[in-house]
Amino acid sequence: MRRSHPIPRRLALLPVALLCFAPLLLSQDHTAELKAKFDRESNPVHKAKLMPDLGNGEFQEIQSQAAAGNYDVALKTLTLYRDQVSTTEKGLDATGADPAKHSSGFRQLEISVREALRRLDDLSFSLPMDQKKPFADIRDELELTDQRLLRELFPRDHPPVPSPAAPHS
Repeated sequence: MRRSHPIPRRLALLPVALLCFAPLLLSQDHTAELKAKFDRESNPVHKAKLMPDLGNGEFQEIQSQAAAGNYDVALKTLTLYRDQVSTTEKGLDATGADPAKHSSGFRQLEISVREALRRLDDLSFSLPMDQKKPFADIRDELELTDQRLLRELFPRDHPPVPSPAAPHS
């Protein structure tokens, strides 16, 4: 009777490892496709509708980069996200649409920014002290964008912020 050679343990674990990492690899490909689609898109409403999924993918990258200690790369990805939000907000504003009456695009952008703020809050706990400030600065910018979007979407619930009074001479 002939004995079959047992499969070495390392090879037996290979399919399990592939199954574990496949979603991460597919997610990176999907995010790259969304970035390319975002860059090609000229309609600001369509750009805004991409933002929740694109932001989700980019924040997965940011979190994995930060977890690996690649804070500069994570910050670069976060800066890209902030720039995408800014570009999209400016494009939506340029359409002249009233977000309270025609919320398409504005609503998706606000959802993406709100989720980004939550994820940045979670991420900030794991950042070393010397890395917190640049992430916090971008978080503050995103917070202001979120407040603007909420005021535009829900003007009755979020009255305009009064401008500071000029000093008397």
